[in-house]
Amino acid sequence: MRFGGAFIWIRGSDLYNHSDGSTATRVRPEFTHSASSSFLAYTPIYFWQQVVNESNAYAKINGVNLVQPVTLAELMPFIGILFFMTINDKGEYANYWGPQPEDTILWNRNSSGLENIIP
Repeated sequence: MRFGGAFIWIRGSDLYNHSDGSTATRVRPEFTHSASSSFLAYTPIYFWQQVVNESNAYAKINGVNLVQPVTLAELMPFIGILFFMTINDKGEYANYWGPQPEDTILWNRNSSGLENIIP
């Protein structure tokens, strides 16, 4: 990725395609004023693919034995979990997993624990 004043923006060929074939950014109305949705909407897929490549290279160089290389499909939920953990500060990491205090109030119908995301 190169940044400079002399470069001309050329539309990428690897943009996310919606089911109707468009590549336009779509944000749900409840997230239109969200800093995280703006960040994700304007960060190109190339950037995230580079994060995947660097993660796999780091694992190889440092002798981390991965069963399978990290994929973009695995990275994005991980980034989402990091956003969730930043927005919902629960102190210790253990507080994000397992039974949540809100469950007793909501009769276990709407848990905010991460065990529903990653079993």
